Amino acid sequence: MENSFFKANPEDFKVDENMKDVSTQESEIMIEEQKQIAELFDMLKIEDSSTLHESICSLQEIVSGLKSNNEDKCVQSLISLEDALFKTENLESVNDEIVALLMSLVKYERNSKIQLHALRCISELTVKTEQEMQTLVRNNIVTVVSMALTSTHPRSRIQAVQVLGRIAASSAELQTCVFKRGVLPIIFSLIEKKSSVSDLLVITHCLYCFCHYNLEPISLIQIIKVIGNIFIEHNDLQLLIKIAYLFSTLSRSVEENIPLIYCTDIASTLVKYAMHPHEKLAWASLNILANSLKRSPSEAEEILNAGAFNVFKLCLNSHNPRILSDSCWALSIIAASAYRELLLDLILLQKIMQIARECVESIAVKALWVIKNLTEFEDSLTFLRNIGLVKVLNPLFRFTEKDALITVLILVKNTLGNYPSLSDIEKAELRGKLEELKLHSNSEVSNFARDLIEKY
Repeated sequence: MENSFFKANPEDFKVDENMKDVSTQESEIMIEEQKQIAELFDMLKIEDSSTLHESICSLQEIVSGLKSNNEDKCVQSLISLEDALFKTENLESVNDEIVALLMSLVKYERNSKIQLHALRCISELTVKTEQEMQTLVRNNIVTVVSMALTSTHPRSRIQAVQVLGRIAASSAELQTCVFKRGVLPIIFSLIEKKSSVSDLLVITHCLYCFCHYNLEPISLIQIIKVIGNIFIEHNDLQLLIKIAYLFSTLSRSVEENIPLIYCTDIASTLVKYAMHPHEKLAWASLNILANSLKRSPSEAEEILNAGAFNVFKLCLNSHNPRILSDSCWALSIIAASAYRELLLDLILLQKIMQIARECVESIAVKALWVIKNLTEFEDSLTFLRNIGLVKVLNPLFRFTEKDALITVLILVKNTLGNYPSLSDIEKAELRGKLEELKLHSNSEVSNFARDLIEKY
């Protein structure tokens, strides 16, 4: 049942000044209780509720339970508070006294349930508003939760990891505070061969949260290797997908001087999972491989030696738009590199040209990049010319987006510039398309088309 005390109206708890029929002593006690309740309801921004009596009882029980010497009662109060925090989306502020109580209960190792549920309540508070986080910071959340990493209770340790990840992800300043506590080696020590998948998911996500803001290279390298080793050694699908998506994000954000493909095993593992039947895992692995091509020559060589090129070719037959798009993008990077000779294959280029002619524009333009990049080099352009590149240019003018049309025009320029002696029919066909683009609404496109007509 929903905790009703989070739905009460603070106005209902204002002190009744007309309590004439109650003794002075009883009146003072009731007034004081009502003041405390009204204050707590105001701080918690509690809304209207139809069950006023249940609201009062629930709140009183939680507040008294958190202070109780009865451990069972304290556990039940923590569970109630945790549930209420989870269900309440519009919570704007939290009473400092409640937070201070939670912090003290996190330190209470005599009872594993108390410590665990106190950490869970704090975890819920970390994903509320900035005000909640400030309240937690005022009560030394980083210090208290960091201490819980060495708790004698395994579940509390993992819960502390989750909380620290959420804290570090909230701001660069708090990330620095967390790292100053020296938590990284402790978190690493929690990873064992017998670690459950759920524990590894929490630890992996925490380490990823640590990377949200600038991190010193040595720590970042350690994190990448730890996450990578989990990826290599485990085969749980949920865990693999989680790590692959995290690695995919890191492959786009981490600086090139930080090695992402740090060993042959990680490269071969990514190649293997890029062909996995589960499309989420396949796409994320493929995306990492594609991003790694442009990160550094050493990483590009590592993944190509592991067989990534064959994966990119095979994925051109995928019906998954993201996989097909990233495969074309990866091949376009190879086309602009020293490995471009890998692409000088008639069947492969025919497939790429087919994608450029027939697929939706967002995918087709990436296939077009492959051809355009190849035309930048005389040896590959000669090959394209010999297999009839010019004959497939006209259908490429079907694009509507500016960037796609500019790519087509660059492709035409490269073709005409290196092979000006086109047949009259070929020239007439291209000129007709260029004349149409002279009237394009985008000035960059129209000017480019006009320049090509004048020059060639």
